[in-house]
Amino acid sequence: LQPARTLRSRLLLLEEGVRQIEDRLEDVQPRTMVVAGGQDLVLPSAEEAANLKKAMPRAFPVVLPSAGHAILSDPQVDLLQLMRKEGFLINKRVFTSPIRPGQREGFGLPGPVEMPTKQEVMRTGQDYTATLRRLLSPVFFSTLEDGTVVEGVEGLTPLMQQRERPLLFVGNHQLYALDMNIMVEELALKQNRLLRGLAHPILFAQEEKPSPSAGGDNGTETVVNPMQELEARDKERRKKKEQEQGDDNSNTFKDLQSTYRTFGAVPVSPTSFFRLLSCGEAVLLYPGGVREGLKRRNEKYELFWPTQSEFIRMAARFEAVVIPVSSIGAEDSVLMLQDANELLENPFLGRQSRELEKIVPRARKTEVEGVDESFVPPLIAPSVPGRLYFRFGKPIRLTKNLKEDREAADREYANVKAAVDDNITWLVRKREQDPYRDFVPRMLYENNPLGPRRQAPTFKLK
Repeated sequence: LQPARTLRSRLLLLEEGVRQIEDRLEDVQPRTMVVAGGQDLVLPSAEEAANLKKAMPRAFPVVLPSAGHAILSDPQVDLLQLMRKEGFLINKRVFTSPIRPGQREGFGLPGPVEMPTKQEVMRTGQDYTATLRRLLSPVFFSTLEDGTVVEGVEGLTPLMQQRERPLLFVGNHQLYALDMNIMVEELALKQNRLLRGLAHPILFAQEEKPSPSAGGDNGTETVVNPMQELEARDKERRKKKEQEQGDDNSNTFKDLQSTYRTFGAVPVSPTSFFRLLSCGEAVLLYPGGVREGLKRRNEKYELFWPTQSEFIRMAARFEAVVIPVSSIGAEDSVLMLQDANELLENPFLGRQSRELEKIVPRARKTEVEGVDESFVPPLIAPSVPGRLYFRFGKPIRLTKNLKEDREAADREYANVKAAVDDNITWLVRKREQDPYRDFVPRMLYENNPLGPRRQAPTFKLK
């Protein structure tokens, strides 16, 4: 037996180590498979596996129902087969662009990131896009170089496979960007290319972490029961964790932050944009930004782009290929209860909205003509789900001369904006011919009780 003071010292040391590790789990970037036994009678392994999934950006739990504590000693567990099944075992790491000497790579940085495997994309989809896909049944159209429109994203294949020129996807923000994750997921699965989104800085805001204590020893000689003290500390820590887990909005937002970083998003800035283009990445840009994503009443599918054409001039420096992206459907699936202007005047919610507007960081550091950076999310409610439609427009190849010729860059900017707007109009018109545009007939078709689930067809192109 150890003296009480020695045992207390060692247990507090162990507790301090756990606390320091917990604070750093969110910085672990490699893909991580957490294997736990459902019949573990020594430790709450299944519960801890779920906690690690929340704490680590790319962790996913695999709970083996009949396995106990010593999984690796269990003859029924084939770890190699399990790793293959879950897509965890890979022969070669694949990055979104080549890593150059001295170049920094990592999540949230404007450089190469490791491509998620298809299983990883699908696992993430179960948490974020599966429900939306079931309700909104998205359909995609792409445009060939000669202007021919085809169903699906296969029309993008030649561009997505080439690596000589960076790609710049420029689109319209739907309300709350409800459609964006589905589009990124579709291209990751069907084209094996990750769109590097230029995201609002709020998605990269980090909470300040309290400095870890030195173990709680204040230097006095008081001797207490070490097990009782550890139990009290553990109870306090668990209570704090339960309070944090009880805040659903906070946890959901943290999960969202982690997912955006894992899937290649970086804080929007001219520097990030430049570096991604210089790496030859496929970049996703929404010029309408916050103003377009947080629309006011009666502004469905309107564009709110700045008057300046700076992103065209920078993209021309690298001879990027611009792909206009248009999408509709999400804004037909919600009801606008109060928009930003109405919320600011609301006697109950106005103060809270104004405080939020003050503390949220601005996406643009300087004032830009024609841009409203006010971050006041409208109050919305779900409506009868519509159907999501996407169209990738005809590619626009930029030339280096646009970098110096502002007038020519302005004309090309206008062409890109017109392409996005025209394709929105095309989708709005064509969806009238979709026999499964409405929710009820679509659900009846897709959830056939006599067979497997299937996606409803859409309008004919000819």
